[in-house]
Amino acid sequence: MIKYEDALKIAKTYHNDINICTEYSNAYIFGWDDDEHNEIGLSPVVVLKENGKAVTMSWYILHVHGKEVGSFKI
Repeated sequence: MIKYEDALKIAKTYHNDINICTEYSNAYIFGWDDDEHNEIGLSPVVVLKENGKAVTMSWYILHVHGKEVGSFKI
């Protein structure tokens, strides 16, 4: 099982300016808390806890969606 700190490092290789994380039972979802990033169509980075694999939000929702644990700013 991957730790939050490792998942954050993985996510930042895709988007260095992410500033929020929502933790689910089986993944960390990293994104932004401002409209600017969300309006330009950037997709959150989902890092699976089981193996550290980064996947798209749509793939996560369709295949392995888990239960939300919490949300916090980075």
